[in-house]
Order: sequence, then structure tokens, then C-alpha cells
Amino acid sequence: MRKHALGHQLAIELYGCDSRLLNDVEVISREMLAAAVACGATVVGHSFHRFLPQGVSGVVIIAESHLAVHTWPEHRYAAVDLFTCGSALHAERAVDYLRQALHAEGLEVIRVPRGLQQQPEPRPAPPPARHPGLFRYGSDFVARWIAPAVAAPRCEAAHRLVREIGEQVYQFQLFTPELCALLIEEAEQRAAWVTVLEKTEAPHSTSTDAADVIEPDTTLSFAELHGATDLWADVIRHHVQPILEGLWPTFRLQKWDLPAVRKYEPDVVRQMDLHHDAETIGMVAYLNADFEGGGTHFPRWGLTVGESGRVLVGSVIVYPGGVSHEHLARPVVSGRCYTLVNSFD
Repeated sequence: MRKHALGHQLAIELYGCDSRLLNDVEVISREMLAAAVACGATVVGHSFHRFLPQGVSGVVIIAESHLAVHTWPEHRYAAVDLFTCGSALHAERAVDYLRQALHAEGLEVIRVPRGLQQQPEPRPAPPPARHPGLFRYGSDFVARWIAPAVAAPRCEAAHRLVREIGEQVYQFQLFTPELCALLIEEAEQRAAWVTVLEKTEAPHSTSTDAADVIEPDTTLSFAELHGATDLWADVIRHHVQPILEGLWPTFRLQKWDLPAVRKYEPDVVRQMDLHHDAETIGMVAYLNADFEGGGTHFPRWGLTVGESGRVLVGSVIVYPGGVSHEHLARPVVSGRCYTLVNSFD
């Protein structure tokens, strides 16, 4: 982390000044205004006051912050503060002007950063995609990486394109296994995986009236894969939306959250506890088979999908959100299990 200052304050100590000048409110007012102009500031107001028996205090309000002064004629000393929240001012010009105008014999300037804020170090540019075509939607993408049955699905044919493996739990092939393998490869070369080890709550991604309960997991957002977000929008519109709207005729897809690749592995996050999705429809895609255990389990029907030995790589399940379809992710006992998760409203 690096620190960024909201502004900078110059504490200007002027010694051995002309006592008569330090006690003249008109002189101090005039010279402070001139100093502000000299450093390139924009004056928006000012106020000065002479004390009895001696001494002057005042401030010049500038668009960039302020210039303030207090004088001690009896000590031939003036204290000036120049505070600026911009970088365009030439503060040294104001310092030099006041030193000469008040006939100072000595000068000291202390610079203090103000409002230090922690800012993250700039992130390095993500590595280029090893397989650029993976994130470029078009006819070639569809021919190579989308399952032929859903290359151009129609709403009225949705029930013929899926298998109902549980009550309103539908499975169909969306991707080819080759795409799944390349997607895992692209994800693993990114140093942007996020592992959550404790259950937490966060603002919901699509609803202002709900909170997301974040289960322990290891995920990589599609935002970390250059081009993946736009690609996914095309995949949803052309290959998923017609099926969803055909399966549930009263549903009209309006928005979806940003998908993420999810990874389960022993000794890190190997499972997910029983939960339900707050969104209208949930979706899980199964990306690999080289692991033991795992699978999405719906206790209400004793149904497990995507477990080792039975996983259909490239297939997805879609199901209604809400408590009717509570589910969990069974423990992975060896290897790594990769899924792609998304939800729709």
C-alpha cells in the first residue's frame, strides 16, 4: 500500500521582520493577497484583524484552500500557513514574496502532507490470454465450443433440449470439454483468485433489499479474464436465455450477476454448506472431472450432480432460487474441482 495526501501544508517561519509592517493590518492584508496571486492561487475571499496592543491575524481563502498569517511585532516574527489541495500552485513564489515584503532576515519552511490516505499499489497488467479466441464470440466460437444442440435454441424447444433430473432441476450440455479445459488453464494463470474462509455477509449484487451470505469459497471473477464479460453476455443471450424462458414461460431475463470460476480442493475450501440462492434462477457449469468427491447436492430429492465418476464436463444445471431448492457442495477429497457459477433475475 502507498499513501496519498489530500493536501499539503507549508508552515512558513519568518524571523527578523520589520515590526512596523507586522503591526499594520492594511499592509499585511495587501501583502498576503499579493502572495496568493504570486503563487498562482485563485482568491475567493479574505479577512484580517488587528489586535491590541499589537499583532495582526488574517486569512486569504483561495480556491485551492487557504493562506493564513499571525504576526508578533514585538518579536519581529510572523507565522504563515499555506495550505493547498492542488498541485498547480507555485508555493515557493509565495514564500519568497513574503520574505521580501516583510523584510525577513531569517526563513524556515516546514512541509507537512495532510489527509494521508492508504491507496493500493497499482496492479500489474494481467497476463495476456493464452487462447485469445476463447474470449471472442462469433460463428467460429459457436462451432468449436458450444454444444451443437444449443447452438441456436428456441424457447418452444427448451424442454426437448434438457433433462429434468430433479424437480425443476434441469441439465443440458452447454460447452465442449475443450473449452472447459482452456478456461481452467486461463483462470489458473491469473493471480487473482479470492479465497474466503469464513461465512460473511455483503450487499447483494442485484437487489438493494437483500444481503448476500458469502459462503467460504475460492473464486475467480470473470472480470479478471480480459474479454470474458462481453463473451458471457453473448453466450447468455444466444444460448441460455431462450432455454430459461422456455422452461419457465413467465420468466423474462433482465439481469445476471458477474459469473465466477469456483474451485474446491482439499486443505483449502473443499465444500460448501447447505444454502439457497436469493436470485430467481441459479446455474452451475461443471468444468472438469479429474477429482474425487464433489458434486452439487439437493437434499430434498437426494440428488447429487457433478460428482466424481459421473460428471458431464461442459454441462450445466439450472434451477429456481429460494428455499425450495436448498443445496450444498459435497467435499472434494482429492484433486481440484472447478465449476462456473452464475445466477439470473
